[in-house]
Amino acid sequence: MYRRCTWRGFHLNSLIGPLILMLLQMRVDIRGEEAAWKKPSIYRVTRFARSHNEKAFTPQVISFGPFHYDAEHLKANEIHKRRALVHFLHRAQKSLRPFVRKLRCILERLQDSYQDLDKKWKDNPHEFLKIMLLDGCFMIEVLRLKEEGSEDYATNDPVFSSQMMPLRMPYIKRDMLLLENQLPLLVLKALLEVEDRGQTGEQYINKLVLKFCGEHLKATLQGLARHPLELYRMSLLHGCYEEKIVECVPSSICETKVIENAVELRESGVRFRSNNSTSLSDIKFYPDTGWLELPVIPVHDGTKHLLLNMLAYEQIHVGIGNEITAYIMFMDSLIDTGDDVKLLQKKKIICNSLGSHKAVADLFNSLAKEAAHNPKDVLNDVRSQLSEYYEKRTNKWRANLRHQYFHNPWKVLSLVAAFLVILFTFLQTLYSALTFHLGK
Repeated sequence: MYRRCTWRGFHLNSLIGPLILMLLQMRVDIRGEEAAWKKPSIYRVTRFARSHNEKAFTPQVISFGPFHYDAEHLKANEIHKRRALVHFLHRAQKSLRPFVRKLRCILERLQDSYQDLDKKWKDNPHEFLKIMLLDGCFMIEVLRLKEEGSEDYATNDPVFSSQMMPLRMPYIKRDMLLLENQLPLLVLKALLEVEDRGQTGEQYINKLVLKFCGEHLKATLQGLARHPLELYRMSLLHGCYEEKIVECVPSSICETKVIENAVELRESGVRFRSNNSTSLSDIKFYPDTGWLELPVIPVHDGTKHLLLNMLAYEQIHVGIGNEITAYIMFMDSLIDTGDDVKLLQKKKIICNSLGSHKAVADLFNSLAKEAAHNPKDVLNDVRSQLSEYYEKRTNKWRANLRHQYFHNPWKVLSLVAAFLVILFTFLQTLYSALTFHLGK
């Protein structure tokens, strides 16, 4: 027996019981914990990230999925989802029942895709299925417009007509690539299988989404992507490009190297050029020649929102890698001021649609504030090579000579002329000395 311990009226026994019950419950849950964490792929953005940029994570035109379904400013566009459903069913020549039945078979998988799904959607699965059906049909109709046009819709349709769709497309695409506004592509697969028009494969759905997001986008992917944002991220990292074999310095697990900005690296002899890669992670440095190769990145009004949402996805979803985060941190190191942007733009590495160089510099500097340094950064090898190259004085002297005298043809000619004058003066002196010596 033990004495009952009290502290200011607090009984220890009153705490032990609930704690033991909680531990027993957790002991049961631990067995399936790993499997449970693998299920979600659509998350709510952390309050910290949202506090810095609310607009970047909030849909402005259309909602996909349950997280923003009740948003007041999006309710006006719900009627377009119902119209899309009517056109989809009319084209399929089928009733609503088989589509609902198909979605009901995968209800649990769809619900598990959303982390911290509100209890009301689990208690009322019919409403959840309604969202999946309406959003799925709307997404299919939007994705197909690029391939099939808008013949089924009126010529003056406010969304799906050939005149209005190009105006609506950028806003729908932006909302479709927000982390909290994702729809599992499994929904599209289920609806297309019931529709049964011959194109129901997973690769067809992947290509349909990528074509909508950008004509040039490609991704080598086995199976169906979880949602559009994941597919778009993979297209920026694993597109079709030729791998280059480069010997890399082993990365340090404990230390992330700090590199200088682009202007200072140029002063130390580093030369910049763009490559033909479609992967943002395809950054290579060649210490023997001093060339730093980077992929081309277009910077426009939507760049910040896209990168922020992919960054948030990498920070939350375990196991997908940190390539986007590493790229943002690397570009933040290269860019301090507008002069760095001007240099990278001159080398055709940055395609600036924002206008000023300072705006691009501010963009990358603000993005880096949302990212956390990873000791296993995939670009640590490049950082180490650049840092080592920067510290060598011979590289700085050679670079200074090149910048001072060899970047201007007139300076090159004056240098050659000065060299020739010195050479001829030396030869003349030598000739005079030899003449005097031989004559004597």
